[in-house]
Amino acid sequence: MSIEHTQQNVELLKNNLFMELSTLFEQQKSIEWNIESFNKLFKSYLNSLLRTEFELFMKDTTRQSYRNGYSSRVIKTVYGEIEVKVPRDREGNFNSEILTKYSSSTEELSKVILQLFQFGLSHNDVCTFINNIYGVKYSRQTVSSMTQVTDQFVEEFNTRNLSERYIALFLDATYIPIKFENEIKKQALHLVVAINEFGHQEIIAYSIGFRETLTLWAEVLDDIKSRGVRDIDIVATDGFVGINTVVQSRFPTTKIQRCTVHVLRNIIDRVTLEDAPAVRGDFSSLFHNIDYESFNKQLDYLLVKYKKYGDTLKKIFTDENITTYLSFPVLMHRTIRTTNRIESINQKIKTRIRFKQSFQNTRSFERTLVASIIQQNNQSDKPVGGLLDYIKRKKR
Repeated sequence: MSIEHTQQNVELLKNNLFMELSTLFEQQKSIEWNIESFNKLFKSYLNSLLRTEFELFMKDTTRQSYRNGYSSRVIKTVYGEIEVKVPRDREGNFNSEILTKYSSSTEELSKVILQLFQFGLSHNDVCTFINNIYGVKYSRQTVSSMTQVTDQFVEEFNTRNLSERYIALFLDATYIPIKFENEIKKQALHLVVAINEFGHQEIIAYSIGFRETLTLWAEVLDDIKSRGVRDIDIVATDGFVGINTVVQSRFPTTKIQRCTVHVLRNIIDRVTLEDAPAVRGDFSSLFHNIDYESFNKQLDYLLVKYKKYGDTLKKIFTDENITTYLSFPVLMHRTIRTTNRIESINQKIKTRIRFKQSFQNTRSFERTLVASIIQQNNQSDKPVGGLLDYIKRKKR
């Protein structure tokens, strides 16, 4: 047998490996699926391929070589590790092309499949994509088993230990379309963004429900407390009714900041369209004051200027949590007086999933969500501006 002929046969084995594997996967339909049964069959199949490849190698008349038993090699699959027997020749000239092809191909496919799930595709979507692009017909059950990896990411994120102390938390909810009982319903994603004691921003927790509720916020806060959080300097919220009590019942020493952007919207809703531009400009500048004295002085002036609205505007400012940020260093004001930080993150999440009209279920969305969270957390490598001096003083 010529070298060219041998190489052609090996290349044929390499190119058909995926199709042979798909046949193996399809055989699993007739038995109860589990990782152990897959690895057992796959090990048997791969050993057979290696023996076939070695026989082609030994039949090559241009080589003078002798058999020399087997060596063991551990192969990583998407389901764990298996040990295969690699044939050897006495001169050590045999190098398996099959294992080289298998390693690069399965790593590529595994990454692609995980990414597809992280972007919210259904099992059927993934099967169709892999078949069309790679020519591999994975069964829905097989692809479903591969999601164990992405589900593990979700589980690890939701159970990992958290820091004892955070400088600030930002709480906000946004709505995501998720399928429930064959109907698309918008469900509330409750998100918790934190600035840790090193000044870095990170998304630390979330919860999903049919609407924003105090019950779900309580569950989220109880969850982060159970995972180690003990001390939070300030929590910024959008003013959701009752949220202050929920926060301080769990973290009594924590200060509350009501988002000044939401306060401004509340003010604008209470004036005429003609006055709205001037009111927006005046009250926006109010929140740029750096201390209580200057803030109250300008507020008194504005309440007189817009006295035609009576006590409507004055009543808004009876909420003392509007000015909590003034008790912190000036350089921190821009960061902690609004929930803009978390709303920006919500927008990034929605941008990532915009091609999906809806998710098949909550778990499907969670895979995409956690992938996005991990990506954003890993990108947060610089301290949030204006916090370093505050952090240094707190550590003294």
